[in-house]
Amino acid sequence: QTDISISYHTSNSDALTNNNPIPNPLDYENISATQDIFVRLTNTTTLCYTITTFKINAFAVPQIATQPGNLIIDDLDNDGVEIVDLTAQNPDILGAQDITEFEVIYSTDATFSSVIPDPENYTSDRIFRNHLL
Repeated sequence: QTDISISYHTSNSDALTNNNPIPNPLDYENISATQDIFVRLTNTTTLCYTITTFKINAFAVPQIATQPGNLIIDDLDNDGVEIVDLTAQNPDILGAQDITEFEVIYSTDATFSSVIPDPENYTSDRIFRNHLL
């Protein structure tokens, strides 16, 4: 819409008085993990305005606690295919991080273009057979 000016503020009082707008909203760094941002929309012709708000929620970047070890699978019928519960690796991947705060996603490739839809029942056809003599 034309004739509308938008400014962002860190307090309702600044939005009401149109003081201290955030100078570069595209490069704003929040000051707390959860923060209210106040938006002032002003009609530049009539100078009428309205104020609304939204929240910024910043979350910590998850870290892989440890590289999980290989899963050991018994191929009971020797057909080279077994159903594997990949989520058994979640505790090793997350370590002390709260599992309720994260979603662990499994993929068959490093770019995650082939996400495994049901990691609790993944059908593996890459079982390696080792013969001991």
